Amino acid sequence: MLVLETLGERRAVIDATDIDRLSLERTQQATYPHAAFTEMPVDLKRRYFRDDQPLPGVRQLVQVRQHDLTREPPPHPPYDLIVCRNVAIYFERTAQERLFQVFVDALAPGGVLLLGKVETLFGPARERLTLVDPRERIYTKPA
Repeated sequence: MLVLETLGERRAVIDATDIDRLSLERTQQATYPHAAFTEMPVDLKRRYFRDDQPLPGVRQLVQVRQHDLTREPPPHPPYDLIVCRNVAIYFERTAQERLFQVFVDALAPGGVLLLGKVETLFGPARERLTLVDPRERIYTKPA
């Protein structure tokens, strides 16, 4: 899961969380294959990356931590963005409903939730979010 939190005067923190230790180690290394940038605009790549790695200022914004979505509350709500792609599909429906409620509660007003393309938002959380893009599974919390 990747979340973006705005703190005070435009300071952003990115919580990069996972339950899998190997995934966290790869995330901490922050090394990406050249192919990962094929769809990224060149000006953004130049601004934030060198040699396919994020610049130190960008890396300082990312807090990599182990986190169990099913047992622990989000580390630093409210969030402006929650990205949880292709995770909820592995949970039973009741666990998915609880997870979606946690996400909605953790979102700031106007915040965005991005799910995986095969995931469907349902349960009470669906009534609390607005679908922005059905193909990309992008939802927003009313301000």
